[in-house]
Amino acid sequence: MQTTLRRFSTSLRYRDNRVFWYGTSLSSVGQGAFVVAASWLAYELGGSGAVGIVTFATMIPFILATPLGGMLADRADRRTIILTCQVIQSSMALLLAVQSLFAAVPFPQLALLVFITGMSRAVELPTTAAVLPNLVPREALLNSFSLNSLATLGARFTGPVVILPLLALGGATSAFFVVTAVYIPAFILTRRVPPQRASGIVAVTFGEQVREGMHYVRTHASVALILGIVVLHCGLTMSFDSTLPLFAEDNLGGSSTVYSAIVAAVGLGSIAGTLGLAGMRSTTRRGALLFVSALGGGMFPLLLAVANVVPVALAVLFALGATQAVFMTLCFTLVQESAPDHLRGRANGIMLMAAGGIMSFTNLGNGYLADRFGVVPVLGIPAFIFVVALILLSLGRPALRRIYRDGALPSEVYGGATAAAGD
Repeated sequence: MQTTLRRFSTSLRYRDNRVFWYGTSLSSVGQGAFVVAASWLAYELGGSGAVGIVTFATMIPFILATPLGGMLADRADRRTIILTCQVIQSSMALLLAVQSLFAAVPFPQLALLVFITGMSRAVELPTTAAVLPNLVPREALLNSFSLNSLATLGARFTGPVVILPLLALGGATSAFFVVTAVYIPAFILTRRVPPQRASGIVAVTFGEQVREGMHYVRTHASVALILGIVVLHCGLTMSFDSTLPLFAEDNLGGSSTVYSAIVAAVGLGSIAGTLGLAGMRSTTRRGALLFVSALGGGMFPLLLAVANVVPVALAVLFALGATQAVFMTLCFTLVQESAPDHLRGRANGIMLMAAGGIMSFTNLGNGYLADRFGVVPVLGIPAFIFVVALILLSLGRPALRRIYRDGALPSEVYGGATAAAGD
């Protein structure tokens, strides 16, 4: 039993990484709970279209702010950036809690505060990813990224679990107050990690930093290829958040309880998928898993489109969360392994910008399309397109098949931590 636990928590043997993971995990729980509460409040105010706008406000910052976050992560103290983001996110939740305590929250105000929270989160995530390779040695990096994804994606489970009884009993006010409270220990724990600055040569101006980051992606074909598949995957298979309230009500005949349950199923699947990935040690096996998880991420939305009973929908969403979490974690790990330390923030920022950016627009459109045409075609048609595109790319691009074979990008450069494990 102890051997199994050590295998799945290798990176947590390192004190700084352990404390950092605890702090950022709580931050992810707070954000996950915030999004669920805001989405349900938006649905009450204006249906799936309003949820689409709120989801858009959450994700459009990944176009606007992740490049800035990546540049800041390669330029300033990464710990300070993360702490500042946590303060901003907790403040937005507190504002919504106080507003809803005394009066109804106007929808434009809700969308604005969600947007500010999204901007902060879009800066925090690439900064967090840029820290990880400096807290653990290379052999523990996949485990570290898997546990980080476990926290980030698993928040889709823990968030609804935290918020479900509050939405049912106390409404949005109590939910937002609890979200605010979650950030307090997150801040305290993150602050215990030593300052984290990038090593290596950093471009002098922001303009030079942007050009350097884009040049890195453009001149590394394997990185660009992974980025392209991530964009297709996120746009065609992962942009279903805005459809879930309508799916819960129309397809499953449920209310807020069913909605929270299906969102939690995705998060629980994400937890299971990333836990399994955290225990993986074989590099070559993860290459095959990259293809399998990408294919599953396209197949399960097709099954979800025709699910009309709660147990089947929960099972499909669990599998969907697992495969998509594994795929995204592997992609980000591969890119972070290959990037030099002084470019990690920007490399991750570009990945998040592309993924979150496409998801923001497709979620916005999917919310309105689901209201007009129903959930089935909105889920099924894009997923089918992705499966076909993945198969064609895999057959037509030898470089992609080499990644499947090797489980790594070519010419990896790694500058990870060499500190000893322990307290």
